Amino acid sequence: MIIEVGGVIMNKNIKKIITFTIICTAFSIWMPSTLSIGNQCAYAYSDDEITDLNITSGVSGIPIYSSVSHKNEYRIKNGEKIPIVVYSKISSDKTNIKLSTIETKAADIRVFVGKDNLKLDDIYSEINIEKGEKKSIYIRLYDSKNATNDKYTTEYELVVERDNSGNDETELEDEVITTKDYDNIFLDKLALSNNDENINFNFDKTQSIYNINVDENIAYIKIKAVPEQESYKLRINDKEIDTKGDNKDIRELLLDKGKNLIKIRIISDDHKRREYYLNVTRGKSTSTITETTTSDNTTDNTSSQNIQIDGNWQYRKADGTMAIGWICIGTQWYYFDSTGAMKTGWLQANTGKWYYLKESGAMAKDAMIDGYKIGSDGVCITK
Repeated sequence: MIIEVGGVIMNKNIKKIITFTIICTAFSIWMPSTLSIGNQCAYAYSDDEITDLNITSGVSGIPIYSSVSHKNEYRIKNGEKIPIVVYSKISSDKTNIKLSTIETKAADIRVFVGKDNLKLDDIYSEINIEKGEKKSIYIRLYDSKNATNDKYTTEYELVVERDNSGNDETELEDEVITTKDYDNIFLDKLALSNNDENINFNFDKTQSIYNINVDENIAYIKIKAVPEQESYKLRINDKEIDTKGDNKDIRELLLDKGKNLIKIRIISDDHKRREYYLNVTRGKSTSTITETTTSDNTTDNTSSQNIQIDGNWQYRKADGTMAIGWICIGTQWYYFDSTGAMKTGWLQANTGKWYYLKESGAMAKDAMIDGYKIGSDGVCITK
């Protein structure tokens, strides 16, 4: 059929195409940033991303991969960019996993499990995996703690498979133990001072761990860490530091008496990273806290030991074993999780009591943290 429009003769099919194009253009202009299909919503990804992800099963770290093949060539190493979909596998004798580390700048993290999208009350809770089961775990990032569950900005899927053969795979077990592989990026300068007086130590950009002693009357130190390239991101105790302002590359930190652990991290634009650790001891440690200070797996330490790095801060006891749970180092109490990694921030013990571990890892006492009162035994009174 031929139709005349405004004096112009037009084929009916052409008219349909033009009309459809106009409707689609209008729809795309007014369409919101989310597309709803049934009960599922797809969202455009924001700049929020996970910068570090680790999982454990029992006391063992479990590797993650960018391919379902679980081959070593696809294994995601520390510092590498985390893909949107990652894969892992546990042996038949393991029954569950835990997300032991999720690092991100997002305002909130929520974890959902399985096709039913069951939300975990605690993102680090144990997740059971049946023998032979393949389970999807969804890690969703939010730009507000008040956002509804479906209003996430970015979603990561972790697909975990449990072996069904009944035989422990040698290759899998060999890959459980990981070491920190640092990339070829460095600090150009690292200096410490107090009241404009330098604290002397020999800085070598290739050396990662430093043991530094300062006088007991030094209550704070000023850290100036200068990356080789200004474009590198700089974090001191996980706080990002300005590398371009007037007071660039500098952070002041209060020192507790005894041992203080300070972590310095640099990250390049292509996600390469390197970490430096300062084990700063303020004065001499002369007193010891008894085991009654805390109540969960408390271990009293009466001999001098060194905290070591194996991807995270860990503590090797005199017998060579790795510390797990509460342990007193000098005069301060620290907590190490089932992988041996030192914890910071809020911690809920098995008794249900809450504690707060400072950036150095030391347990807070007689303090107000986030509006909550901490008692002399380290237990949060009002949380």
